[in-house]
Amino acid sequence: MHYDAAVSMHRLLTSNPAERRLERRASPRVQDNRISSGCINVPIGFFDALVCPSVTSGAKVIVYVLLDKRPLLAVIPGLHGQYNGVAKLGS
Repeated sequence: MHYDAAVSMHRLLTSNPAERRLERRASPRVQDNRISSGCINVPIGFFDALVCPSVTSGAKVIVYVLLDKRPLLAVIPGLHGQYNGVAKLGS
């Protein structure tokens, strides 16, 4: 593994209440959502329902990390009609 080029994705950690991660993650402001040291923090329900089973199944998995500068449909127009712009599976 090439750890210098790796990106980590994990559940949203809430062990330090002073960081107010749940509150900041719920904020619509991009600046508030920047709450880690480079890891991708995802909602617990999303991680448990989609990420973890896919990765631990042994199947080859590709995870796309899209920049938040442009709307998803502007980047992948083929999703038009398949995606409502919100990915929520609880938290």
